[in-house]
Amino acid sequence: TMGARYQNRGRRSCGRLLGWRGSVFCTALRVALFPSLFCALLRIMVNAEVLPAFEGRNSIVTDTTAWSGFAALLGFLIVFRTSQAYSRFHDGVTHVHTMGAEWFDACAGVIAFCKMSSASPKSTMEFQHTLIRLFSMLHALALAEVEDCQSDEINHVNAFKYELVDVEGLDLDSLQAVKDSCSKVELVY
Repeated sequence: TMGARYQNRGRRSCGRLLGWRGSVFCTALRVALFPSLFCALLRIMVNAEVLPAFEGRNSIVTDTTAWSGFAALLGFLIVFRTSQAYSRFHDGVTHVHTMGAEWFDACAGVIAFCKMSSASPKSTMEFQHTLIRLFSMLHALALAEVEDCQSDEINHVNAFKYELVDVEGLDLDSLQAVKDSCSKVELVY
């Protein structure tokens, strides 16, 4: 398949969620830690009757109007932000699949035009096979470019582990040039 494969990594995915690197948990913890501690301290002080202003029937602690308004606003913001994030993710996935389909169409079009070639059938066949290999490599390299990988090592990029169409059919100098290039997609394109 030409699409991205999502894998369930078990403990590793949980570790990434709770880890400091590559996770939003650290940022969210920094933002939420002080207000949470302040609220806990305030609640302890109200229970210990140290703050008489927060006691009684009309205090903000017992009046639920402000809290329900705040909860409704917070709920709306969370739903809105989640909806926006999902919409952007869906657009990105759609564009990646469209990119693969367009390249498939382009490759099929060039292969179709080769039927009218005046070159020998053997050289036409070699050209077609090389073209298919290059388009296969182009798609994998484009997925690697889009992939969110924190490592600079090629072995850690999942898109470089995708199956390609007979990559051994390309010459070693070309493969080495692609490997050493900083602009791999542009080079193959």
